[in-house]
Amino acid sequence: MAAAGLTHGGFYAHFDSKDALVVEVIRHVLDKKRALIRKRGSRAKEGETPLEVIARNYLSARHRDNPGGGCPLPLLSAEIARGDEASRSALTDGVRKLVVLLGEYVGASDAREREAAAIGFVSTLVGGMLLARVTNDKRLSNRILRSSREMLSTKVASRDPRPRSRHRSAHNKAD
Repeated sequence: MAAAGLTHGGFYAHFDSKDALVVEVIRHVLDKKRALIRKRGSRAKEGETPLEVIARNYLSARHRDNPGGGCPLPLLSAEIARGDEASRSALTDGVRKLVVLLGEYVGASDAREREAAAIGFVSTLVGGMLLARVTNDKRLSNRILRSSREMLSTKVASRDPRPRSRHRSAHNKAD
């Protein structure tokens, strides 16, 4: 806060309550993470789907070992479940937006099926990461990450409606 030129009191004066601050933090962090997920999904290379790229990055040892810089859902979910209604609503809204985003990458015949697949995808990401982080057995933790990625790849990512990307390099385009 000193770097921002604010005192603690000046900072908190911007919010009606501590709970209002928590709501804003949830919204801000989930918006940033959604933008990162969209960016990663757009970087799918030939032979992979956006969901495979997202799962590979999310369910990685690097993400597991950096909880402070990673997705807040595995960290916050249990706390927010016991929190006030405004915090739960902010988290719910963030999850809904994440489901919509991931639903763009899911191949399904109708909106209900697309939503169900996206919810399953989010649940496996967050649940897999949570379990991988809480276990004190690194080998088991790595197996949880790998198994979760494989399950998502076979059950959801393979249903991506778009053809696997066929990016060509600038050199190939000139040929």
